[in-house]
Amino acid sequence: MGDCAMDENFQSFDDVMKKVFPFLLLGIVSWIIWASFVNEFITGGMISEEKHALQYYAEAHQTLCIFLYGVLAVLFSALAWPRLFLLALLGGFLFGPLIGSLVLLLSATLGSSLFFLLGREALEAGLKRVHFQGMEKLKAHGFWIILSLRFLPLAPFLLTTLLAATLNLRFRDYWIGTFLGSIPQVVFFTILGSASDHYLQDPEQTLALVFKEPTITFVSLCLSFCALIPIVSKTLRKRNFFSVTS
Repeated sequence: MGDCAMDENFQSFDDVMKKVFPFLLLGIVSWIIWASFVNEFITGGMISEEKHALQYYAEAHQTLCIFLYGVLAVLFSALAWPRLFLLALLGGFLFGPLIGSLVLLLSATLGSSLFFLLGREALEAGLKRVHFQGMEKLKAHGFWIILSLRFLPLAPFLLTTLLAATLNLRFRDYWIGTFLGSIPQVVFFTILGSASDHYLQDPEQTLALVFKEPTITFVSLCLSFCALIPIVSKTLRKRNFFSVTS
């Protein structure tokens, strides 16, 4: 009996690794690409130095540039590359706040959804054996949880996606929550990028200045807390908190 149980455990571990290993390998390769090339291109001053040439080319070939911008945003989200806000600044600078926001929202949501599906598929075999109290309740409120986390300016995009995959949230809840929850930050940074090319000179300093602004932090926290109201309200109703007793 003991040998059978041990064989079963090894078999289940082997099944998990068969799914997780390609996912981990993809993550390692993508971060090597980020560290060796993309990070230098995005944050190393290349965009800042060539921003006017990029703007001229975008005006001359707008459709092509919008398509390439969308592809880049999909890659950023699908491969979980950081500093997505830089694409928002660049999109606002090249295409204006309306087109820049719309393209980035659609593309980033698509890429993030692909990452979510890959993560959920990789973790599925292991998660079948893992259950904790309240997990089903969290899944039932998946949309509001993702919406609340996306509203937070400092919530890591990657960790939020991995949390959603770990909880095995419904795909619909994830992508709608991601799309709606990303609107405030994406719109804000694209407007910032369209207002002046100064913000592309030192994007890291721009980000630091934004998060030091108390009004922005306060509004983000308010939106995040508001997204949790339906969860709290439903929980209180189930416990008859609002019932009136004579």
